[in-house]
Amino acid sequence: MATGIAFADRAAFAARLATQLRARYPDWDFHPDPDAFAVRARRVAPPSAEVSLALTTLFIDAHHPGVSAPAEIGRFVAAAAARLVSAPAPAGPPGPDPGALLWCVRGEAGVRAYERSHELLTVALAPTLVAFVAEALPGEALRGVSVPEAAAAGLDADQLRSRADRNTAARFERWLLALERTEGTGPWQFGGDVLFASSLVMVAGLRQILAGRGGGRGRLAVPDRGLVLVALGDDPGPDRFTRAVARAYREAQAPLSPLILVTDGHGLSPLAGRGGRDRGRPGSGGPGRRRWSWGRPA
Repeated sequence: MATGIAFADRAAFAARLATQLRARYPDWDFHPDPDAFAVRARRVAPPSAEVSLALTTLFIDAHHPGVSAPAEIGRFVAAAAARLVSAPAPAGPPGPDPGALLWCVRGEAGVRAYERSHELLTVALAPTLVAFVAEALPGEALRGVSVPEAAAAGLDADQLRSRADRNTAARFERWLLALERTEGTGPWQFGGDVLFASSLVMVAGLRQILAGRGGGRGRLAVPDRGLVLVALGDDPGPDRFTRAVARAYREAQAPLSPLILVTDGHGLSPLAGRGGRDRGRPGSGGPGRRRWSWGRPA
């Protein structure tokens, strides 16, 4: 543990190093691990090998007065070659990378269809939405991480949840900063992260910002797995937020749900209202025969 260095600083520094290491060593996969303040490296092609590159000393050296941080980082990246060449093969089947664990939000029906869904660590968000812990993989891919698999790698359920909480918050930190600096009541949309944008709703900081600035009430929606809509307080116009969500759901490339969720800064719950339903659009995870209330805020 990097004593005295804030988690946000560790996360940003580790992400910066992982990016530079990927550019220099394309045969390796690098993931930041801010908890251990390191970058975990795994060789992509056989023979397999794994190594953890500690960053505490580099961080301290790079922040000394008069020192060129880019030069220090450049030397570290070049010197990592020796560590990678001598990296040992993992003792057994590779476990999930702790630095790549994230919450993933998907349709409940799709998740339950997974053969080993009962082994996943899941959180029910709404009648048709569920979050589970996944490992981000190279090449815009992911895989669900089962609780037994994590336990075999030394992570119990609480640690698995904690890692996913921290990594997901760190991934979307810039979005939260942008929201804090934005005036008005919304609605605003966040997208561009094709696989994990919808995971933003799992970040406690988002719920706290929405409720804190919205007089104890905030609204969220995940019409597409790559898009989140949020707003403060009650709808300033006639169903403005509702219409924005409905339109985004109709136009979604990877639809999730038209449901609107409300938060008091802590939990999430479906918005009670008149009209509308989850019509079971393909990919939404919502079977047409089930009706869920959504629509205009009360």
